[in-house]
Amino acid sequence: MKKERITIILKEEKIDKITTEDMEVALVEYCRLHNKDYFCTKGVSSTLGHECDFVYLSKGTFYANEIEIKISLADLKADKKKKHEHDSNLVKTTSFIIPKVLLEKSKEHIGEKYGIYTCEKVERILKIEEYEDWNKYAKEIDLKREECKSYEEYREKREIEYNLQREKWKKTKRVKYKKQIKFFVSQVRKPKNKKARKLNYEEAFNLGRLCSYKYWELRKEYYVEDLMRTEELENLKSLRSWREYV
Repeated sequence: MKKERITIILKEEKIDKITTEDMEVALVEYCRLHNKDYFCTKGVSSTLGHECDFVYLSKGTFYANEIEIKISLADLKADKKKKHEHDSNLVKTTSFIIPKVLLEKSKEHIGEKYGIYTCEKVERILKIEEYEDWNKYAKEIDLKREECKSYEEYREKREIEYNLQREKWKKTKRVKYKKQIKFFVSQVRKPKNKKARKLNYEEAFNLGRLCSYKYWELRKEYYVEDLMRTEELENLKSLRSWREYV
């Protein structure tokens, strides 16, 4: 049955601590919303010549763009020691993504040719009100203009019927509460284009293959973790005093 939902934000709190995994999730969502989602993958090294934290292909082209994920100032300083300096004839642009709270302190450690993204993590407490489909109740308002002597009478009676159905509809309300983690990515500075060629079909295919491989590897990890938790719970239940543990 179709339901109508009203979502209310009861509480919103910024979280300063952001992990690498948080930023990866935030970047995938950002690329999807900004039409950069041909391929998004992490940990690329063999295809592009050096290890990249995150890579996406420009929409409509086969240009590769690199985004380095840095969660601390120490990460940024360590990046300067890399010999390749993010130079590759297969990478069109290079950017860095950092937590928003580190923006001012980080600018001096990021060269002018690199772009800058910031990531912000917010925790929300949501109140979700669910109702049955309003159209079901709106159809019950069966009043024709010809049945009334005047338009004023028609409008008055229709308003009465509308309010009656509205009250019935409101009684179908179901309330639940939910915790939500939201990420906000913003581009602070655009990267400068480098001399790079487009990926050919084979290179783009390898990038897509790697993207698929990473996805299924992650699915396998989650599956094994869930399986282990299930087996552990079953073992506890098999004990005589299992009620003490569950």
